[in-house]
Parts: sequence; structure tokens; C-alpha cells
Amino acid sequence: MSAAPTELDRLVSDAVRRATGYGTTRTGRARRHAWSLHVPYRDGGGRDLLAKVPLWHGAPTLEAALAAGPQPATRREFDTLVAFDARAQGEPGLAPVPIVAYAEPANAIVMERIEARTLSRRLGWGRGRGDVGRLMGRVGTAIRLLHEATGGGDRAGFDAAALAARLGEIAASSHLPDRAGGVVQAVRARGESLAGAATATAVLHGDLSQANVLVTADDRVAIIDPNHVRGDVHLDAAHLLTDVTARRDQVITGGLLRPFPLVREWAACLADGHGGLDRGLLEAHWAVALLERWAEVRRRRLGPVAGPVAGRVVESRVSSLVAPQDAAG
Repeated sequence: MSAAPTELDRLVSDAVRRATGYGTTRTGRARRHAWSLHVPYRDGGGRDLLAKVPLWHGAPTLEAALAAGPQPATRREFDTLVAFDARAQGEPGLAPVPIVAYAEPANAIVMERIEARTLSRRLGWGRGRGDVGRLMGRVGTAIRLLHEATGGGDRAGFDAAALAARLGEIAASSHLPDRAGGVVQAVRARGESLAGAATATAVLHGDLSQANVLVTADDRVAIIDPNHVRGDVHLDAAHLLTDVTARRDQVITGGLLRPFPLVREWAACLADGHGGLDRGLLEAHWAVALLERWAEVRRRRLGPVAGPVAGRVVESRVSSLVAPQDAAG
């Protein structure tokens, strides 16, 4: 058990030395996240670094991850982060996260540490509408640059049939209540009305949540932990907005922490900052993602009080997104 961290230390130090001329020294304990291990280091030049070692079902521990060796997905993530960092350098609203090295034998990405909080921490009480609007615009810019870092988008028409298929899968999961049928049908009709609308496909983050968006004290934005999956360019923003509006703390409080009209203003700022998102398509994808979250909430069975409250919040937000008066939005 104690040999694995020592081996990791050696592999990280060797990789950083090859990239920068400096070795590294560990400065603290490794911290376990959901599917990665983060280990702090300092290099010979005085920079504080962080080594991220991905974990997965087949390698759920550091020892197993080291034994598995380099993984193509991690190399793709490293290349994406390097390209994103290069683009972020020229954007005053973004926070570059210098990527130092890929320690291939350890399958670890080594980057500089930045002083930042997650987006969820920055969207708390006490921030003005314009303040958050500017911040969300920068998030939109960051999403666009991430897509560009992976090769940009390919023009396409909106695939209403694919959206309908996703809705069918959600409905077939048996986790939505009977009354959800009307809402699902409304989302399907909204998708059909947008069939063929101009959009694009690109390599996406694939799991964009508030935890993967970092915000510095001066509101510069960085995106981390891309998963590198292909899909419609609106999906990353839709998944992030779903996390903003339908996290557990939001839904069990009846949506009081972040009123939905306010969040829709933030969504408009995000789309403007991106510059390539259609509001109607964004809200259609957002509605589907919210239905997926509703099914997830019911599957987790939050309890006789919190569960129904959460369901009503998500249902009302989906209905708001597909209401007829918003069809031209």
C-alpha cells in the first residue's frame, strides 16, 4: 500500500523534469475525488502543482490505476487541456491552467494549481444580476473555446429524432410519474418544431457540472476534467444549466435558492458569451436534461416530503422551458 505513492512520486517527478528541467516533491496527502486522485507537489522552481490520476470501475484504486498504465482517454484529456490553455491565454475573462506534463507510466496529468472555487460556490447569495451575468458569459466563452480546442464544430441540422429517442428512453425507465407524460410530450413537440434548425456537432466536455468550472477571486473562468465525447454543441451548456437549477440543494428547497427566471437570464448570458448557441435549441436540450434529472431524483427516493417537492420543482421548470410563449426564444 505504501509503495504505490512512492512510485507515483517518482513517475511524476521524472515527467516534470523532462518537461521543465525541475523535479518535484510531494507537499501533502492525496485527496480522493469521485473518479480521480489528486496529489499536490511543488517543483524545483517553486511552482505548486497538482497531479491528477484518473480512476475507473476497472481501476478504482491508485495501485490498480498504476498497474493499468497509460490510457488513451487520459492522453486525449491532456491534449485537450493543453489546447484549451493555449486559447485561454488570450481571453481576459478566462483563467489559464498551465498543463505541465503527462506522466505516461502513471497515467497522470500534472498541472499548476490555481486559487479558485467551483462555480457552485460562486453562485451563492449576495451577487448582483449583472455580476453573475458577466460571469456566465465568460463560462459560455470557455465552453466555446473548449469545443474549438478539440477541433471545432461540424455544421449540422438539429436531430429531432435523436431527441425523441432520448425522451423515449427516459419514459421507458419507469422512474417518472404518470403525470409526466404530458410534459414529455410537450418537450417532444418542442423538439419537432426545431427539426433541421442550424446547429453543429463537436467533441464536448461530456460531463460539465459546476464542479468542473473553476472561478478565481476576480471572476476569471477555467474548465477542467473534459471527458471527450461527441455530440451537439448545446449539450455541454444544457448539462451545466441543469446542474445549476436541479442540484439536490436546489430542488429540495423548492427552487427558492435560485429562482428559475433568474437562472434563465444567466442562461441567456451564457449563450451570448458562447456566441454560437441558439436559445431555442439550448432550452430544448436543457428540458431533456431536466427530465433525466427528474427520473434520477425519483430513483434515489429522497423521501416522502423532499421527493415530491423536488419533482414539482423540476416539472415546473421543464414546463416553463417548453411553454408556447417561449417557442420563439
